[in-house]
Amino acid sequence: MKINKGRILRAIGSFFALMIFFTVVGGRINEMMTTEVATTSTTANELQININQNAVIDNGYVYFTLNMEKEMLLQVGDSLDVELLGEGTRVRAVVIEKEFNAAVQEMGFRCELWEGETIFYEGQLCRVGFAYSLGTFNQVLPRECLFYEGNEAFVYYVETLDTALGKQSTVQKLMVNILEEDEFGAAVAGNIHERYLIVRYATKPLEEGQRVRIGL
Repeated sequence: MKINKGRILRAIGSFFALMIFFTVVGGRINEMMTTEVATTSTTANELQININQNAVIDNGYVYFTLNMEKEMLLQVGDSLDVELLGEGTRVRAVVIEKEFNAAVQEMGFRCELWEGETIFYEGQLCRVGFAYSLGTFNQVLPRECLFYEGNEAFVYYVETLDTALGKQSTVQKLMVNILEEDEFGAAVAGNIHERYLIVRYATKPLEEGQRVRIGL
C-alpha cells in the first residue's frame, strides 16, 4: 500500500493549526478581565469632608488645633460635636476663637459648650467632629472608578455588542473633569450617559478595547 506522505503532512499541519487556534483562544478567555461596575448617581449627591480631631478641656473651653490645610473648613460661629472621652457623653459646642498656635504651627480653636451643657473636669480629653459640605452634584462616582494619565482623569466603561460569536464586552476610555471629591466619592463632568456601566474594580490592569467579563 502506497502511503501518501503529502496528505499525512497536511493532516498533521491541520491538527497542529487547530491546537494552536484553541490554545490561543482558550488563553485569551482565561485571561479575560473580570470587572465590577458602578453607575453614576441619578439623584443629586452631597460630598463632604468629615473631620475628627483630639481636643482637651482648657480653662473651661474645648481646645484643639488643625493643620493649615484643614483650618479653613472651620470658622468662628460654627458648631461641632464634642465627645468627652471616658464618659461616653456627647455635647455640642460653638467656635468662639480662632488663633494661630506658633508652638505646633497649626491653627488653634477655642470652643464654648452650648448653654445647658456641662464639662466634667479641667484637662479632660475629648474628641471633636464636624462635617464640611463641598456641595451637591448630579454625577458622583466612587473614587475607585477614577484612573489617571498624568494630571488628566478618566474612567473605563463597559460596552457590550452583539457579534458573530455572541455578546462581547470591552472597556472603553472616557476622559472626565473632577469637580470635587471627598473621602469616598468624586463629582465629575464629562460625556457620561446615566446607563453607562463604569468599571469600579478589575482583576488585572485594563487597556482600552480589552475584552472583559462583568462580575456579579
